[in-house]
Amino acid sequence: MTEEQNAKDNRRSHLRIHDKVFLRVRCVDEEEYKRKVEHILEGVELPFDDMPLQQQLPAITVYLRKLRDKDEHLSKALEVIDDKLNYIISHLNLKMIKAISGERAFVDLSAAGIAFLSNDLLKDNQILQLDIGLIPEHYFFRCFGRVIRIEPVKDKDKYKVGVKFIWIAEADKEKIIEHIFQKQVLQLRLRRHKEEKEQCDAEKKDDNNISNAQAIEEHSETGY
Repeated sequence: MTEEQNAKDNRRSHLRIHDKVFLRVRCVDEEEYKRKVEHILEGVELPFDDMPLQQQLPAITVYLRKLRDKDEHLSKALEVIDDKLNYIISHLNLKMIKAISGERAFVDLSAAGIAFLSNDLLKDNQILQLDIGLIPEHYFFRCFGRVIRIEPVKDKDKYKVGVKFIWIAEADKEKIIEHIFQKQVLQLRLRRHKEEKEQCDAEKKDDNNISNAQAIEEHSETGY
């Protein structure tokens, strides 16, 4: 991989948004962390073996795009099937949603790490097991991170904890990047819509002011 590609991947990984996610955090020691990662790499267990199903089923979006050029009707039929499977998976994921649905949190999220508010004073360099669910996709995954920053929150009995991911599945990393891009596009559209509405309201106000001024002028000239 070239330096240019490395720089591009690094920029993608560090794209960050303020977001609301499902979040569950558990402290683990170095030994447990190494054992879990070793089992994952050996295929003994999945990063999140109880959920989610989407992690075990390969995405077919890329293949559908390629097929669309050769057989549009078959591609559309497979897209319908894929949508139905995703619908079924999202309902099966209710198991995980119920497990951590009470633990929604506002976070700063990137593919390189996460920052969140904690009631507990965590130790610097502490390893964390992080169960994260993206909203609205209901895409759940487990990764591991290391505490690199702890800041007391002014006027609150809380701490802002900065965490760098030290192990995350590549598919989950790409999903975070995709999620961030989609959120940024949505925010841009909403901002543009707000600006257009404000401009439209301002133009209407100007038109009303002009109409009122013309009416006053006509009244002054006619005396009526």
